[in-house]
Amino acid sequence: MTTETQPTSTRPHQAASDHELLAVYTAVQDTLRDMRDQAGRIEMELLTRMRERGATSIPDSAFMCELVEDVKYDQSAFTPLKEAFIPSDLETVFTPAHEETKVVPESWNTVKVKAMARKYGAVALEVVEKARMVAGHRVAVKAKGK
Repeated sequence: MTTETQPTSTRPHQAASDHELLAVYTAVQDTLRDMRDQAGRIEMELLTRMRERGATSIPDSAFMCELVEDVKYDQSAFTPLKEAFIPSDLETVFTPAHEETKVVPESWNTVKVKAMARKYGAVALEVVEKARMVAGHRVAVKAKGK
């Protein structure tokens, strides 16, 4: 007795008409949008609960839920470091304004600036702290053990 198996199609919607495919596609897009909206509202509720409790996490045996700060730095606030850092150190963390095909503003490598500021101590660390701007908050949630 021989059993033939049909090869699995790489186009699972191939048999659908154009209209059916368009209808399913728009329904899926609507569902995704609704789910993203719901996830956003749930995230805001989690964030509100943490803020009300003065907490940075929501303890749970099955889930990890932590407040994550999106941090940016005010580049102009680093200017005092131009005089605080020795020239060879400054070269590694600072790019002066220059012209390429357009004017590129001066910039600081904040990862390196923070490390360098720890090396230089309190005055430099204070400049870094003054430059720090919290751009927003988000909630990181994932099941434990995954």
